[in-house]
Amino acid sequence: MRPALRKTQKKKREDGQRATEKGRRGWEGRRSWRRRSQRRQKRKARVARQKKVKEVLESKEGKSEDEKKIKEQQGEDEKQTTGERGQNKKQMARAKRRKKTRSKKSGLSPGTPPEKPRHPPRFWRTGWKTEKEGA
Repeated sequence: MRPALRKTQKKKREDGQRATEKGRRGWEGRRSWRRRSQRRQKRKARVARQKKVKEVLESKEGKSEDEKKIKEQQGEDEKQTTGERGQNKKQMARAKRRKKTRSKKSGLSPGTPPEKPRHPPRFWRTGWKTEKEGA
């Protein structure tokens, strides 16, 4: 006797037998199909990515030589040093943190002046009370 077929193995069909008749009931043989299709998608994506990279590199090759000539003529060589870049990153991160904490503290979006004072605890029951009503 043959050993039992694994779920992932596709069952052999006789001639003229359609896929829906046998061997495709429930999940039998479907898992492998899903895996195959995923593999196919991944392969497609990978090929597309490689194509894009190739195109970009090819287009850059032509440009870079011209750019070098222009730069030499102008005498510009203002490149950020790695130290400067690190400082900038740190500053950005610090600003981000500060912005977050500020907005948390005030209960308002950062940088907007409050037209009215912040809500008192009983505000939602009473609403704003003006001085005429006897705040």
